[in-house]
Amino acid sequence: MRRIGRRNQNAENRTPRPRQGAHSSVKNAARIRNLVDDVGPSTARSCGAVMSWMFKVALRHGAVTVNPVIGVSIPRNRTGKPQALDAVQYQDLRQKLIHWEAAPALDRPRTQELHEISDFLIATGVRPGELFALRWNDVDLDAEPPTVFINATVIRTTAGGVRIQNHPKSQHGIRHLTIPDFLVEQLRERSKRQTESRTPNSLNLIFPSTTGTVCDANNVGKLWRKVADSIGYNWVTLKTFRKANATRIARTMGVEDAAGPRDAGGKDRLLPGGRRELQASRRPGVPASRPRRTRTSGFEKPR
Repeated sequence: MRRIGRRNQNAENRTPRPRQGAHSSVKNAARIRNLVDDVGPSTARSCGAVMSWMFKVALRHGAVTVNPVIGVSIPRNRTGKPQALDAVQYQDLRQKLIHWEAAPALDRPRTQELHEISDFLIATGVRPGELFALRWNDVDLDAEPPTVFINATVIRTTAGGVRIQNHPKSQHGIRHLTIPDFLVEQLRERSKRQTESRTPNSLNLIFPSTTGTVCDANNVGKLWRKVADSIGYNWVTLKTFRKANATRIARTMGVEDAAGPRDAGGKDRLLPGGRRELQASRRPGVPASRPRRTRTSGFEKPR
C-alpha cells in the first residue's frame, strides 16, 4: 500500500511534458532557412516535405497540436538568366582552354582532350553521350561531304559503370550529320595520334578514356565544370554547345532546320548547299529509323 501511495503521489507531482505546438513553427522555419543556405532550395524543399509528413503522423497520434511545418515558405531555385554562347565567345573560350591544357600541373600532365571535345560538340550539336559512343567506322572523312553517323550513346549501368547503348536517347536520334572541314582535319590528326600511341583502344572509339575504355560523360562534366570556372566561363556546360549549335542554325537557316524534323517519305532529302542526307544504316543491329535532317552549326574554323 505504501508503494502504491508513493507511486500515485509521484504521478500527481509529475509535470506533464508540453506537446509540440504552434510556437515551434518559428524554430522549424529557421531550420529550413538554414538548410536553404547550406544545401540549396531543392534539398530544403525535400526536407520540408519529410518533416511535414512526420508531423502529420504525430498529429494523428496526438503527439502535437498543430503541424508546425505548414505555412513555412521555401524559396524556389535561383535560376540565372540564360546565356547564349556565340562564335566570338567560343573562340575566346577555346583559346583559354588550350592555354589551360598547356599550363604545367603539379602531379601529372593535364588532359589535352577538352578543346577537341568542345569543337566536336559545337560543330555537330551531338549530345556528350553520343560523342563518347562514336567509333571510327561511324565517320566517313572521305565522303562528299564528310559525315558522322549517330547511332548509339553512353549510359550508366546499375553497378555504377558505363556502357554503350546501341541506340541514342530516342529512335529518332539516329541520324547522319555533315562535318565541317576544320573538324575533318582535326579528326585525321586524332586518328594518326591514336595509331602511333600505345594506349589500347579495343572498341575503336574516337574519344576513349585514358585507359582505352568507354569514357564517362559525368567524369568529363566534372572536370569541365572545374576548368570552366577557372577560365571565367562557369556558366558554360557541355550541354551549352548543343544549344549554341541549334541557336546558330535557327538564326541562319530557320527554326525548322534547328529542330531537325524527320522526313515523311523515307527518301534522301536534298539539303541547303546541294548536300543530300544519307539514309542507310552502316552498323548491324541498329534499329531502323528515319534519319533526321543534317545540321551544320555555321561556326567558323577555330583560330
